[in-house]
Amino acid sequence: MTVLRSLVLFALAAVAEIGGAWLVWQG
Repeated sequence: MTVLRSLVLFALAAVAEIGGAWLVWQG
């Protein structure tokens, strides 16, 4: 359960970082 939770948090962080960079690049 802990591994799954950290994996989900890691995925969320990656998506947030990529999304933010994409928004900055688009803007």
